[in-house]
Amino acid sequence: MAEHTIILVAETGSDLTPELAKQYGVHLVPMHVSMGNETLDDGSFPPEDVIAYYERTKGE
Repeated sequence: MAEHTIILVAETGSDLTPELAKQYGVHLVPMHVSMGNETLDDGSFPPEDVIAYYERTKGE
């Protein structure tokens, strides 16, 4: 019988802490956030930037 490998993956936006991910063997991949013409990885900018972008662009 063939052996199968299972890899658990979650986005960083899943609220799974790095400690829990490590404990359970879950690989975290960055969630991508698009603001205008720019796409950034989650964690590479302060959350306040998303709020400021929303405030500038709401209603467009």
